[in-house]
Amino acid sequence: MDGMSNQLNRAIVLIDVLYLCTDTMIKVNAFARVDLRADLCAAQEALVMAEQKWPGFKNKKWIMDRGKQFRVFADTVPAWEFGTPTLVAMCERMVADLDENARTPLKRELISPLVPIFKRLHDYVDKEGRNFIAYDSSDKLLNELYKIIGWKD
Repeated sequence: MDGMSNQLNRAIVLIDVLYLCTDTMIKVNAFARVDLRADLCAAQEALVMAEQKWPGFKNKKWIMDRGKQFRVFADTVPAWEFGTPTLVAMCERMVADLDENARTPLKRELISPLVPIFKRLHDYVDKEGRNFIAYDSSDKLLNELYKIIGWKD
């Protein structure tokens, strides 16, 4: 695979993991506030749109294989490391990384709705940025994900 398609497929894996994180938060009723639950639903809609409209040819086998590898790793991680603050920290970092690497107006347009959503969620769960356990867990999970997909080599 060439560099452009690698970059595309990596982005799609991140979008898929973002969707899974938001889906998990919805399913476990992570937020009682109606506005935050609505934010999660809006994030899912934006993620579906991003995956569908992200420009380029997607290698579905490569994407699925990397997703499976991450799920195998995630299954080895204790459940307490997947708390809402960890999921929010993961999402915020993935969105920031996607935004930082979105080099076209369309990509930026697809990612831009997610930035304020995950900032609001982060501000709610850890406004002062002191939940170091969540950040450590997020880093552990994302470092492995990024290693699997070859992001930020």
